[in-house]
Amino acid sequence: MDILIVLGGWFLAGVFALAAWSKLAEPDATAQALRSFGVPAALARSGAWVLPLLEFAVALLVVLPWAPALGIALAAGLLAVFAAAMAVQLAQGNKPSCNCFGQTRSQPISWASVARNGLLVALAAWLLSGALAAEGAASLTGTLVSGGRGQVLLSTVLVLAVGLLGWLVLHLARQQGRLLLKIDHLELRLQSLGIEPAGGVPSLETLVSNQVLHVGQAAPAFAATTVAGNTRTLADYVAQSGSQLLVFVGPQCAPCHEVMKEMASWRRQDNEPVHWLTISSGSAESNRTTFNNLAPDRVVLQSGQDINQLFGVIATPSALWVGADGRILSTVAVGRDAIRALYDAPVLTHGEGRALPLASA
Repeated sequence: MDILIVLGGWFLAGVFALAAWSKLAEPDATAQALRSFGVPAALARSGAWVLPLLEFAVALLVVLPWAPALGIALAAGLLAVFAAAMAVQLAQGNKPSCNCFGQTRSQPISWASVARNGLLVALAAWLLSGALAAEGAASLTGTLVSGGRGQVLLSTVLVLAVGLLGWLVLHLARQQGRLLLKIDHLELRLQSLGIEPAGGVPSLETLVSNQVLHVGQAAPAFAATTVAGNTRTLADYVAQSGSQLLVFVGPQCAPCHEVMKEMASWRRQDNEPVHWLTISSGSAESNRTTFNNLAPDRVVLQSGQDINQLFGVIATPSALWVGADGRILSTVAVGRDAIRALYDAPVLTHGEGRALPLASA
């Protein structure tokens, strides 16, 4: 029995060490995974380093003799938090990728991932139950659990409390993200209607240009460098292939990544071709990696948010139509479903009438 206990402890430590190593090897993928689970972008960047370091610390605590009970309790808590977070995502129909426990590379989660974490939680609970108080375990790896049943009960309560707290934090983070996106969308609709936000809401003048774009007016002109390294203008793309669906994304935006992957397989019901121009930010290298399914000369890189401000875009992914005559053909669509509806909207691909000069910025 003692040797099984020792092997179980070393196995649990190995799982955490492997998970930590795989996350540190791909910090960008780890940050994107955290954002996919609802963690704010600012926290996700630091979390991509803090989380694997915490996992390494847990692995050491489990096998070293000084504080193994704390290590096992933390291990069970982290496992419970991740299992709950994955269950919430799957229940909502999402399958974000992550370097979850036991995986050497980032893969989409599934209910098998939840089941695997559940088994690891059960292992940690068994290690905490008192079996590791055996003398044989102490002789090999140190006293992993010391004290009587009261300490075991306290450790179990702490694990459950940590798991519940973690689930609540993730749930609140996701709720906050959804609310912020809805607020952004509502403010954009108010601006397009010429309605100013209420006094308690910050002015949109700090977020979008003073010029309000309306359907039918000339689209703002812009020039930007493509991922391929060429300088192109909106007029170049309109002259080359007519109507353009401008899609505004970001290299660190997980929903943007999913939308761009889906768009490659979208087809209009009338089978008309759609020429879309992707407008992103950041470095050419990060965009080439993130949007590797797109033609490099159809992805332009803005400086900061300057093109977003020209078109009144305050959230990503967003999209709008510019016709072959240089006019704005639609309001801004925000989110995957709205972009899909805009993609298939009737007659928007046919800019009719005399070509207009694109408005100067």
